[in-house]
Amino acid sequence: MKTSPKIKAARVSVATALSLALLKLATGLLTGSLAVLSSAVDSLLDILMSGVNLAAISHAEQPADDKHPYGHGKFETLATLFQSLVIAVSGGWIIYEAVRRLIHGTSVTHPAGGIAVMIVSLAASWLISRYLKRVARQTDSSALAADALHFSMDVYTNLALLTGLVILAWTGLPWIDPVMSLLVAIYILSLIHI
Repeated sequence: MKTSPKIKAARVSVATALSLALLKLATGLLTGSLAVLSSAVDSLLDILMSGVNLAAISHAEQPADDKHPYGHGKFETLATLFQSLVIAVSGGWIIYEAVRRLIHGTSVTHPAGGIAVMIVSLAASWLISRYLKRVARQTDSSALAADALHFSMDVYTNLALLTGLVILAWTGLPWIDPVMSLLVAIYILSLIHI
């Protein structure tokens, strides 16, 4: 049996999110950068959301039956709502951690490693968002469209965090890292429309 384009795209999304999350988590822990750690948390949430999308799309692809005479399409809508809630929670956590680090101080070691990881993440997020948008349009999938939006948002957040890390490496000002993370969290929360 041939895999549907929606399921294939959802699987690629999960694999991409998993790879980026592991890379960012390891780098964030090694460097102590909240920017990279908050991006890792976002990627961990991407795994969760992409996994929910994969399950919802797989279920929505099932044909109508006695209990669901009009099909299973509502599962994609529920996955879209779930993604909005998860994005709100991740934005709230980043704000909390950024404020905590601003109050108590922070230290980032080896910002060059964080810079390299954010460049890779930026490129991967851009590529996967374009792919997911294309498949979402072709298949009329709201869950893939929401996933594409989240990866598109990652492009901008990764760019902002990359900028912060470059400024931190250049100036040595430790408060840059949590301030950039705080701005990204506010931006994330501003995009939520439930």
